[in-house]
Amino acid sequence: RNAKEIADAAREGDGVALAIYRDAGLNLGRAAAYAANLMNLSCAVIGGGVSADFALLEPSINEALARHLFRRANPDFRVIPTALGYEAALIGCAAVALR
Repeated sequence: RNAKEIADAAREGDGVALAIYRDAGLNLGRAAAYAANLMNLSCAVIGGGVSADFALLEPSINEALARHLFRRANPDFRVIPTALGYEAALIGCAAVALR
């Protein structure tokens, strides 16, 4: 299956697809928490294709943040999807190139 098919299956309640999104969200959330703990970030922005299915990841991302984020040091930290959609990385590269 490709990513779109897995996302569609997760939205339909498929247990395996939901487990894939849960694991991915936990890993993304843990990585974001570690980065925030090290660098005092205000947020992490998830882009590309993953951002289109952010709602499937968000609960487990927040679960991982609750476990791994130092909230006293990062009280307002959050993980959000990019507003730029699938092409976010390309737009960012173009912006750097035009600078």
